[in-house]
Amino acid sequence: MRLHARLAIGLASWALVLVLLGWAPAAVALTQPMPPLPQDAQESPPPPATQAQAAPQDPAYQGLFPAAQSKGDLRVELHPDARVVNKVVVAGFGVPFPPGFVRDPRMIALIDNTGKEMPISVRVLATWHAPVPHAGSIRAAFIQYRDLMSSTVPRAYTVRWGAPRQANVSREWSAREDWLPVEDGTYPAAVVLDPPVYAVLPGEWLGKCLLKGRMRPAGQDPKWEFYDNALRNFFPAAINKAHANVGPKFLSHYLTDYEPWLFDRATTFFLTYFRLGGLQALREAHRAAQYYAYQIQEDGKFALLGDKLARDPKFGYQECLALDHWLTGDDRVMRASRRVLNLLDAWDPVLTPARTFWTERHLAFNLLNATTAYEMTGDPALLARARFLFEAGYNVQLNPEEGAPRDGCMVHSTQQHGERKRPGWICSPWMSAQLVDAMLRYYIVSADPRVAKSVEMLADFMVKHGTYRKQYSKNVDEYQVPYYLMSSDPPTTGLENYFFNDLEHAIECVKIIAVAQYFVRKAGGGNQDYDYLTQELIRSGAWCFERWRVKNAIKSDRPEYPLVPMRKYNWWFRTTVDLDWLLNPS
Repeated sequence: MRLHARLAIGLASWALVLVLLGWAPAAVALTQPMPPLPQDAQESPPPPATQAQAAPQDPAYQGLFPAAQSKGDLRVELHPDARVVNKVVVAGFGVPFPPGFVRDPRMIALIDNTGKEMPISVRVLATWHAPVPHAGSIRAAFIQYRDLMSSTVPRAYTVRWGAPRQANVSREWSAREDWLPVEDGTYPAAVVLDPPVYAVLPGEWLGKCLLKGRMRPAGQDPKWEFYDNALRNFFPAAINKAHANVGPKFLSHYLTDYEPWLFDRATTFFLTYFRLGGLQALREAHRAAQYYAYQIQEDGKFALLGDKLARDPKFGYQECLALDHWLTGDDRVMRASRRVLNLLDAWDPVLTPARTFWTERHLAFNLLNATTAYEMTGDPALLARARFLFEAGYNVQLNPEEGAPRDGCMVHSTQQHGERKRPGWICSPWMSAQLVDAMLRYYIVSADPRVAKSVEMLADFMVKHGTYRKQYSKNVDEYQVPYYLMSSDPPTTGLENYFFNDLEHAIECVKIIAVAQYFVRKAGGGNQDYDYLTQELIRSGAWCFERWRVKNAIKSDRPEYPLVPMRKYNWWFRTTVDLDWLLNPS
């Protein structure tokens, strides 16, 4: 039986009604069939047939959501662009909301710094969907108003919800009304535009809105000062804002090279903004998302890959498009979102002995692709695809290939991973961390109880087989680091020659243990092995950050905190901004 026929239940309804802003005119319904999986997948066995029921009342699921608040005030700092001073412009910004805070856009008002309600228009960008608590409430709303910008001094306004708005405008404008071309040379002016006014929201609020799980802003826990410092210190190198003498080797060539974009550069910048606050990170995130959207071709391929490289699911990013849409109201990124969906047919997620290439990293980005697109559109077929992708990995844990060890990880052969000179069975701890991040996002919108079991199996693998101790020189202590590739039945050729790469992935592998620990504690238990490994990997990650520091960098061609390779900023920080909350939820 052909695989796409076996996917008929829940997936044959792929006919998408894509009457979405920026995707099609409101009067036209666009439909298309579910993209088929690659040809070599057509005879693959399906994942487990049993469909787990959602468990929205589980304490672990409920614990992710803040208590609903039917009325309140939110301070917003508005930053006018210098080019609109003394001009009347349309200002617009998006405001995300946690579930259950507001249902009716007429209950949202904007109060200026004199206490006066501003005439505004409000439209809904996204809503929360079941089984999320308070389904149907607003997830993101877009506020617009027209005003004279008298100076570049930030204005402190208040978004108020819970009472009927009294001041309205009689029309809506394009989300890009009065947007300005970027003129500082960081991006092509014809491609990337800035809003005339940026809205900076409080980190505590952003952390409640489940834009990337639950998060805390920097500075709330002294034990995570090392992480906040690293995020702050490495950011200038990521955006080419270190000192003036930095050489080409240490610059990010993001306009022409695909490498800095791997692991989602734009989303990582948004998370930098969520954690550290401030205008700079928000502006860099928006610009990066806009440039990424521009580079996505009709088939989903990231154009910077060039003609010699095929389209690649690892460059299929929906999170940055969703975040940019929800924070700026830009509808055009939705067109890019639709193009990115075409990558779902570029790689088969089902692992079989006949497969020639399969990694946890590919599965992670396909799962993020389907899940986040569902969050933007509410299309149930996308949630069904996300469920199928999760099951494809979960099935490998429960039913590994014949002869493979039952480690609890997603074990596959070295040949399938691309390590053709190393016969044996392997898993990738750091790629599994990427996958756990995607599974947590899927869990938030699905309440699929199997996610907890899957993550705990991966955490047990990490405890038993996934790390080792290494002394990097006689002058430093031993550190616990994750294997780059490993299983209980390892390849005949050892993998410790990856040891510096192993250290580089210590901080993100905490994600596996932190999510597992969250589930275990919410079930009323605890795990001392998890506690120990968490602290050891955090210690290793902190040392890794600091060992990169260049003393007297101003006298050299290197930044004080260089990024080699540039994508490292993304793999370090895109999956880890929620670690402190997961380990100590509140």
